[in-house]
Amino acid sequence: MEMKTKIRDGRKMDYRKAILVSLPFFAITIFWQAYDTIMPQMLAYHFGLSSSVLGMIMGLDNLVALVFLPLFGVLSDRVHSRLGRRTPFILWGTIGGAVCFVLMAVADNRQLAGLVAAGIPGKYAAATDAAAKAAVLGEIGQIQRANPGNFVLMLVALLFGVFLMSLFRSPATALSADTFIRPLRSKSNAVLNIMGGIAGVVFLVLNKKMASLYGGFFTLILCSSLMMLVGLALYMLFVREPKLVKQVEEDNKRFGIETGDDGKRVDGKLRPDVRKSLFYILAVVVFMYMGYNAFSTHFSVYAIKQLGMTPSGISGPLLIRVVSVLVFCIPSAMLSTRIGRKMTARIGLAIVCVTIASVYFLTPSTARLIGPIFAVFGFGFALVSVNMGPMVVELCSDADVGRYMGYYYLATTAAQIVTPAFAGVFIDKVGQRSLAVYSALFALLGFAATFFVKHGDSKPVGVNAADVLGGSD
Repeated sequence: MEMKTKIRDGRKMDYRKAILVSLPFFAITIFWQAYDTIMPQMLAYHFGLSSSVLGMIMGLDNLVALVFLPLFGVLSDRVHSRLGRRTPFILWGTIGGAVCFVLMAVADNRQLAGLVAAGIPGKYAAATDAAAKAAVLGEIGQIQRANPGNFVLMLVALLFGVFLMSLFRSPATALSADTFIRPLRSKSNAVLNIMGGIAGVVFLVLNKKMASLYGGFFTLILCSSLMMLVGLALYMLFVREPKLVKQVEEDNKRFGIETGDDGKRVDGKLRPDVRKSLFYILAVVVFMYMGYNAFSTHFSVYAIKQLGMTPSGISGPLLIRVVSVLVFCIPSAMLSTRIGRKMTARIGLAIVCVTIASVYFLTPSTARLIGPIFAVFGFGFALVSVNMGPMVVELCSDADVGRYMGYYYLATTAAQIVTPAFAGVFIDKVGQRSLAVYSALFALLGFAATFFVKHGDSKPVGVNAADVLGGSD
């Protein structure tokens, strides 16, 4: 079945199309939200791994992403098939990732059966202090080492799973740019972010209903994998990538919109000034995620130690942050069509910097303000995140979108690999309150870097601005 869009001139935003082409990103987010939530629990409480070994295994996905996200972005630019450039990666990556995730659950279930036979769930429930629980975990480790087959299956499935999921992240986000003319890409990226946020909420609802430490995670993983496959099925049913890309090519010609080969290149390479802008856009991305990921990683400990919050009480402000980002994605994209992507991102970074810095001044008696602060923070973060990806691909030709999205994810991944450890050292040396200083400092550096960006805003060419920007949508 082919997609039928109501608006065929391509000048106004087609949100239905944006939702459909964002379905692969929905599947990606479901997987990673489930993986990051469930896997540490399985490795620690079912396989008895130490924190250091667990950390090494959980870091493998970032290392895989660092290598393969740019690679598969480039490869997807060069593929020409009847399904299009991106769809083959999306198809096989989603299926392979879902199958591997289920295999991880199978390995875990086999391991859990051995633990149940040894009475581990009852022993752990009876443990009343940290020492007793540590002794139970040590016994779990002995069981795992005595029968390593389950762990080997888990590790093999995990390695193949994170590899296959890296197969289509860059192609999936590149597709969001491929299927819209340049002035509409911030809006399409906003829908992409919203679909990712909805996927996270869907998983959290499933997790609340199904998660059980020693009841097993098989049903939860199976449901998450089925959600991935449902998203893929809807995508394959309604999206015809070659037809959509052809429509965009026709719209570009009709409206006189440049496709990237507009003087930005000399002898096939970016001009030095354009390359400098690309460097600074990626620097903004690195600085933003250095601050954001550090704050996200260490906030739960900070909230308990510094603000006197309870573990359950932390979920409220975190939910406010997620919802705030979702609510402001579309308004952020619409604002960028009026004042430009760079100015929108600059305002967002200023808001992020101020809101994170304000956390420094909170005390247990004023901790209730964290919710409103996170609501404003979410607005600022949406202003930045919605526009940085489109600014990167604005500098490339339409034939290189996958490669440039690979650069974008290379920047985000590199930042998220190093910043938790750097922030941890900073906190250990200076104290818990320094987390707000660390994160705000990187937001400030990102703000400063925007002043060196001279390219990346999209301007309507040869067509009424209100029509191109979808002013009435």
